[in-house]
Formats: sequence, structure tokens, C-alpha cells
Amino acid sequence: MKASGMMGKNKKGRAPGSIVTADPIFLRLMGIICVIVVLMSILRPGRFLTVRMFSSMAVQFPEYGLMAMGQMLAMITGGIDLSCVSIANLTGILCAMLLQSAELDVIASEYGFIASTLLLLLILAMGLCVGLMCGALNALFIHKFYIPPIMATIGTMALYKGIGLVLTGGKAQSGMPSSVISLGHYKFLKVIPIQVIIFIAMALILSFVMHKTAYGINIYLFGSNERGAVYAGMNRGTMLFKSYMLSGLFSAVAGLIMLATLNSAKADYGSSYLMLTILICVLGGVNPSGGTGKTGGVVLAAISMQLIASGMNMFGNLSVFYRNLVWGIVLIAVMVSNYYLNGRKD
Repeated sequence: MKASGMMGKNKKGRAPGSIVTADPIFLRLMGIICVIVVLMSILRPGRFLTVRMFSSMAVQFPEYGLMAMGQMLAMITGGIDLSCVSIANLTGILCAMLLQSAELDVIASEYGFIASTLLLLLILAMGLCVGLMCGALNALFIHKFYIPPIMATIGTMALYKGIGLVLTGGKAQSGMPSSVISLGHYKFLKVIPIQVIIFIAMALILSFVMHKTAYGINIYLFGSNERGAVYAGMNRGTMLFKSYMLSGLFSAVAGLIMLATLNSAKADYGSSYLMLTILICVLGGVNPSGGTGKTGGVVLAAISMQLIASGMNMFGNLSVFYRNLVWGIVLIAVMVSNYYLNGRKD
């Protein structure tokens, strides 16, 4: 498709899904990161720029960073996925219940490490399937019944959370097998947490998909002009199902990371993550109206948000309730900034 090929690269010849770009959004994000690092190094010398601090941050931001990457896919189509946190929690709950009933530690002692590992991988794969199915249900309501994405995913957000509450009675599912606990606390070279390794791997895969595949190229055309894309021969249902199923998959991965990190799962974990995913996408250059967005922008935005959160945590007299205030101010400021960066275009 000629139009699709034109959408594959921007005016400067860079593909819209590539990680490294030199546009105003990228420069803004690098500027934010540099300012935070310098400011916190001055205000909290000897505490901020430490291996322990960055190792702690590397454990935290992949959870909502992965959800934000899935959110990016939904937003590029011109939609939104408000159910991402509920999908992550439902995935964690179902996998926690399966892991508890499977008794992996007993299987490992009776049948060996390989048998328990294969069963663990099977349960994790089932968790990923939960994310795919939840995403498919979102797409079904949007495509088949033409329900606006914001309304459809508000409904499924309540649905998935409700299922989790019914299954658990509102209680946390804790006490995971030792293999899951060990996996959640594994650090490569005793420094790099497995959470950030998974995050980087998923970001690279998503960047490849957005940069090198027909889906990745066409999603920008679809989000920019859905009606024109359909008239040009693009299948609306295919684009929506692929996008929301991938969004659900990223949320499921985040849910599994939360389960392994916290050693528990609950229906209301990460209640503040939804706003964060939207903020990260907008800060990273994703247009809420669809058509634009880069994996690299979302990655850098997630890192900058974690830097801000970690910096705020260093001030003991600063209430945690100020965090939502800061997120709201940042979100509004970023949208105004994007308005001017985009040349005041409608």
C-alpha cells in the first residue's frame, strides 16, 4: 500500500516506531531526565546517585512501563485502554491461584526441577493467554458494537476487576512457590533486576514490530485517518483486535512481574498506574487522537516518571497524596507543551 509506505517514515526519514530519535519530544524527555538527576543529586547528595537507588527504581517502573507500551498501541489507533491495570491484576490472581494449587515445591521434590519448571512455564503461558483474551474482548466491543473505546474499556475495567474480587473475596493471594519468589528477586550479575531485563526485551520487540512489520507501519495510517485506511483496503477489525490483544498481552506481562515481585496478587493493586500509563504515553509523544507515538518516547517517559517518584520519596515530610497532584500538573503541562510543539495544529 503506497500510503502505508509513506507512513513508515517521518519527514526526516526516521521510522515512527524506532527507539532513538532526535525530535523535540526526545529532547524534552532527555532534558527532564537530566534536570531531575542534577536537582536530586544536589538536594540529596550521596543518596540519589547510588547503585541501590537505581536498582530499586529498575524493579518498580517496568510494571507500569509495560502497561504504558500497551496503552500506546491502543492510543495510536485513536482509542484508549482503561482496563490495563485490571487485566494485569486479573492475570496475577489467576496465575497465583494456579500456582498455589499446583504445589510446585512438592512437584520439584518428587518429580524434579525440570517437571516443576515446565509446569511453571505452562501457568505463565496461561497468564499471557488471559491478557490476550481480555484484549480481544475489548476489541470485540469496540469493533462489533461500535462502542467508543473509552466506554468499552471502562466497562471491561469494572468487569475484570469484579471477576478478581469474586475469585478472591477482596483478599490478596499470597504465598507463592519458592521458584516464583526466586524468579522475582533474580538479578543479572547481582545488579540488574530481571524486571528491567524483561522490560528492555519487550521494548525492543515492540520497536521491531512498529518499525519492521506491516502492522506496525499500517497502525499509524489507521490512527491518523481510520476511514481513509478502511477505504484503502485496511481491515478495521484486524487492526483493532491486533492492537488491543497486544495491549492486553503487555498488561499480562506486567501482572506476572507484579506477582513475582510482590509475592502476591490482589484486584486493586496498582490503582494509580492507570493515570501513569496515560501520562507516560502523552509525555512520550503519543497523540491521544491517534496516529503518532514512539516506543522510545514511552520508555524514556516511564524512566522520567520513576525518577520523579523516587525523588519525591526521598522527602520524608512530603505526603504521598501530593503524587497525584504532581501527575495531574505534569499531564496538563505536557499536553500544553505538545500543542506548541505540534505547531498549534488541531
